[in-house]
Amino acid sequence: MVALDGVAIVVNPANPVSDLTVEQIADIYTGKITTWSELGGADAPIAVYGREDGSGTRSAFEEIVGVEGTCVYTNEYGSTGDVIGNVAGNENAIGYASLSAVGDTVSAVKVNGVAPSEATVKDGTYTIQRPFLMVTKQGVSLSAAAEAFLAYATSADVAQYIAQAGAVSPN
Repeated sequence: MVALDGVAIVVNPANPVSDLTVEQIADIYTGKITTWSELGGADAPIAVYGREDGSGTRSAFEEIVGVEGTCVYTNEYGSTGDVIGNVAGNENAIGYASLSAVGDTVSAVKVNGVAPSEATVKDGTYTIQRPFLMVTKQGVSLSAAAEAFLAYATSADVAQYIAQAGAVSPN
């Protein structure tokens, strides 16, 4: 494993809902929960935002939450920036984005009582996360250069570069 990416669940800062369970998130994204009042928020319909089909973030989110192929999106967007911008512009919206993309225009909610952060992604307590992997073919020897690169890419020496790229180093 080269890095980890926390997938933050984001809402508009005006939304009072600040902690959701994975089950509640699944129920929102599959249409079982349709209003914020069912979660302690306003009596308003939830606008469910996400990435377009084929997005790595969408695939990871749906797999982790257990909702592959069953989501009912209000809108799908072609970029993380579009998800963030549209959640920021709609008090009733929810979306997901890589943790590194979350700024002060949206609020990342806790999941199962754990706030998404570099520390909680690294220690595994924030559960909506995905690994970034490098894979080699079993039974095939790597060249000396490939071995050296793989050793370097998984070393603590690259932690700063992983952080600059917006992911969390496992080292």
